[in-house]
Amino acid sequence: MALYPCRECHRQVSTEAPFCPSCGVPEPTRGMAPAPVHRQPAAGPTIAPPSPLRPAPPPYPSRPVAAPGAPATKSGAGWPTLGLIGTGVVFVGIMVAGGGAKGSGSNGGIGNGFAPSGTSSDATARANDSTEAGAIRAHLASATRAELARLDGLDHKWRFAHDSATHARATAALLDSIESLLRASAPDAARAVLNDLEQPLTPAQTERRTVLEERARARADAAARAAQAASENAADAQKWSYSATTDEMTGRTSRMAMIESENTVSFGFPYEGAQHGHLVIRNHPSFGRDVILQIEQGQVLCPSYEDCTIRVRFDDGAPERWTAAGAADHSTTSVFIRASTRFVQRMRAAKVVRIAVPVYQEGQPAFEFRVGGFDNQRYTTGS
Repeated sequence: MALYPCRECHRQVSTEAPFCPSCGVPEPTRGMAPAPVHRQPAAGPTIAPPSPLRPAPPPYPSRPVAAPGAPATKSGAGWPTLGLIGTGVVFVGIMVAGGGAKGSGSNGGIGNGFAPSGTSSDATARANDSTEAGAIRAHLASATRAELARLDGLDHKWRFAHDSATHARATAALLDSIESLLRASAPDAARAVLNDLEQPLTPAQTERRTVLEERARARADAAARAAQAASENAADAQKWSYSATTDEMTGRTSRMAMIESENTVSFGFPYEGAQHGHLVIRNHPSFGRDVILQIEQGQVLCPSYEDCTIRVRFDDGAPERWTAAGAADHSTTSVFIRASTRFVQRMRAAKVVRIAVPVYQEGQPAFEFRVGGFDNQRYTTGS
């Protein structure tokens, strides 16, 4: 054991000490030249050979040799040096014991709990916590967005029992990572990090955590609503059927999309029995685009030689009056809705369309259609 100057603060420190007791730098004597240390003369005539790993400093007498004719020094002048050596021996013993306890419970990596051993001194624990906190901050700074989202490279359950400032800085870094996760549209991962934040938090960090929790909850709710809407659209898309036929006279293609109503209506004799309504969108080469409401049986009160009025409601909007006309072949089970192009535009922006038409002796029964899954590309191609 020898005393060298610290490479950071240049105070004398034992070569066996893992940290400088004054400034806390790790391996304080690494790369430093031997410093002169006063020590007692050796008892024997020989001097022990230097260590092969670290050269021993040259021996010095415990007191300077008096010049000829100079007054002799007092016999107690060597005691301060012995006191310094004794203090160094005691401190080295404490540091070695603390280092052994720390090394037995931690491998120095991230996520070891960072709880200092009860046998370590406070100075050693603070130095170790600061070093490990620096490694954590460096890891957070270099972590990619994918790593933050997976949470594989981060362990957020550390504790800094001796360094509240380091704990506050590490918590601030975690709050920054939560914002990164929210920007990356990963609200579930952000909420997981929020749940792992260690107490205590500063008032500003507590307020920021509350704001981030609200943002994460709002993002998660929005993602859930979007997923539910996508699921509903996928289910509604199965309700539509598409077809394409070739007109024999012109040789051109006629395309059609049709959907059945969600509800059924029942008429009296002779049309008794539950029946659905059908909404048809047709693009015919001879007649153009038409929007047609069909019933299976009954008499729609909309003659072909004059227009009638029907009521249409898009989603939860107010009922609207639309003009319709009967079929040219005088069929009583079909009605053609005027302004078909505008109707299709409104329908494509809605999820549910309700249509009420006048029926002979049945009032105005309404048919409900879930049109949210309409696929205009499939309608255009007829597939």
